[in-house]
Amino acid sequence: MVWTLAVATAICTAIWYGLTEGEPTSWLVGVPAVAAAVLTLAWLDVRLPQAFQIRAWANFAWFFLSQSVVSGFDVAWRVVQPRLKIDPALMSYRSRLREPASRAWFMTLITMLPGTLSVAVENDRIEVHLLHRASFDIADLERLEVHVGRLTGDAEGWA
Repeated sequence: MVWTLAVATAICTAIWYGLTEGEPTSWLVGVPAVAAAVLTLAWLDVRLPQAFQIRAWANFAWFFLSQSVVSGFDVAWRVVQPRLKIDPALMSYRSRLREPASRAWFMTLITMLPGTLSVAVENDRIEVHLLHRASFDIADLERLEVHVGRLTGDAEGWA
């Protein structure tokens, strides 16, 4: 568990640093935010899989950052258009993640991607709000779930 918390602290700190571009005054909020995130992981009893792999984290980081940039530009482009081009919708997504902590992390990551928001969960169904129905690709959500499953060890038996 100590290893998991150390890795979580490093990752959360790096994310905060990247989001704030290292602004020193941001740490007034950043330190409590990182601490809250790590304490939440401890409370949820999130553990690293037996075979923790740096490669899996690197693949996840690349996927998540590239999706954040692409969808962030898409949302920004829609906002600056003279006529706001949105077509909001709710979509029900059936998650294959079995563990509640894995599913909670997956839902949090959905919300962190621009243009999507996880709004409810019931059993294996997650309701996702979309900013623009036509530009949403369900395959992106499926790939995100696969990454979460690999990182949490909750992807056994997946193709």
